[in-house]
Amino acid sequence: MATRRAFLSGATVSSVMLAVPAARATSAPPAPARPMRAVIDHSLLPGHIFAERARTYGAAIDWFTGDVSTLWLTELAPMLRNRAEPIVGLTRAGALFCLERWAWDLRMRVVMRIDHLATVSGSRQHCGATPLMEVVAARLDASGPAFPSYTADLAFGGRNLWSDCTHATTPRSPGALFDPIASWVIAPASARA
Repeated sequence: MATRRAFLSGATVSSVMLAVPAARATSAPPAPARPMRAVIDHSLLPGHIFAERARTYGAAIDWFTGDVSTLWLTELAPMLRNRAEPIVGLTRAGALFCLERWAWDLRMRVVMRIDHLATVSGSRQHCGATPLMEVVAARLDASGPAFPSYTADLAFGGRNLWSDCTHATTPRSPGALFDPIASWVIAPASARA
């Protein structure tokens, strides 16, 4: 006899597996209801891959290098004050920290965060504050250097993976270099799943 817990666990994993397809650089994703904006650190090579995939969703790309405050003050904050809507990004963890704090004033929260830690061997470790991260991390590991495309797919199409990631921090991991980059979504607090 199946228990309620077993049924719910199976249903949750099935829904995530259906909603989070494996990254395919050649396939065109379905267009979201309203294109979001993507905030990307221009100095990060994975950011360029993320931006390419984000454009397939119709997203406007906001580039910055180093200090994200000018972009926030001149572009993002005025836009989000006028109409709060989700923004996605691939940045260093420090830039995400600043964006998260500023977004609080607009009643927005980090609702998806996946950290990509470079290792001494040249590979990446993926970890995050996202429901069913084990499933997501396995897919990210399998995608290799194409991981930014897969995280863009998660950011734009994985609303069932959104939850409150406020105050999430990058875990320290043996063998990882500690200058992590992160894929993330910041959305109005009311948009959380």
